[in-house]
Amino acid sequence: MAATTNARRRGSIFTPPPARLRYLNVSFLKGLQLRLLASPLPASTVAAALAHITHLNLSGTDRTDTWCTAVLPVVAPRLIRLALAWNTHLTDQTLAALAQHGPKRLTHLDLTHCRDITDVGLAQLARHAPALRVLSLAWCTRISRRTLHAALSYWPHLRAISVVGARASQADVRDWWGGFVDADTALRQSERWMVQIPRRAPKLLINFCEVAFYLDI
Repeated sequence: MAATTNARRRGSIFTPPPARLRYLNVSFLKGLQLRLLASPLPASTVAAALAHITHLNLSGTDRTDTWCTAVLPVVAPRLIRLALAWNTHLTDQTLAALAQHGPKRLTHLDLTHCRDITDVGLAQLARHAPALRVLSLAWCTRISRRTLHAALSYWPHLRAISVVGARASQADVRDWWGGFVDADTALRQSERWMVQIPRRAPKLLINFCEVAFYLDI
């Protein structure tokens, strides 16, 4: 009891670890770095707590490669949705850690404004995430048109993508896919967190990239 009380005083919810936690959304909680997922607990302890996670949103929480490469190998095999948007210090090292540990179930990935991710990281991930259906590369300015075009061939199930502010344009994606619908109006008007898109709908180009994690496709 004393250890648990002390851990709570230090700001951690992971002592003792929650049982079979599956959904965790802590996006843009700036105090997270000190109060929830990092200090005072080591990454290994956090990884154990996240072992059953399927939906993980860490957008805007100042994650680093060091932290992600310790945690993602544990959670990758079960992950279905992952958002790392606005973690501006992440590099290809994080995508390599994700790719190397079998994200076979991953369907949604949001890398919005992960500006240091390059062609190398995307190419490596593309070969190991065959189930991907929704992807945001908005403001990922170091990923080339050629690499994105090649990566699309590894994702036969991809239905929605955001390339706002990226080097590949919407026109590029339209040409590669052969057809699309701009879903932004419908998404903005939706009052639901999980936005449902009809299964027979055309592929989607998304400007409103913040909803990528929540698209129900």
